[in-house]
Amino acid sequence: MEQISKEHIIKAIEEIDQFGVRPGRHSSTYDLKYQGKRYPPKLVVSIAHRFATGEELRPEDFEGGKNTPAFNLLNKYDFEIVEKNKFNIDKSLFNSLFKEYADYCKRSKWLTYREAYKFKFGRWLYQSVDFDSM
Repeated sequence: MEQISKEHIIKAIEEIDQFGVRPGRHSSTYDLKYQGKRYPPKLVVSIAHRFATGEELRPEDFEGGKNTPAFNLLNKYDFEIVEKNKFNIDKSLFNSLFKEYADYCKRSKWLTYREAYKFKFGRWLYQSVDFDSM
């Protein structure tokens, strides 16, 4: 992997943009985030290795995940690795929008009656989800 340059990684990303993620090569835990898009890090490294050496790495040829040579390589070139299924929720925005929605529903008897389940869900969500840890 030491032959892989930042340019090889960018070419691999461009190939994925052009042809898509191959079947069975989606990531499970982490994504490489580049220019607002997400990519499977192991696939990116596999393809980048082909650009560097002429030989593409198979998924079983190397490990992915934190503190592995593949991720260390991506970090070395300042690529952002993000966990999947993490939500970046602005708690104050959620609260203000929910309050606005609740106030609107209070002004309408029809909405209050028909949409009461949303208030229960909203209260549960607000009380149950630790937005600060996301």
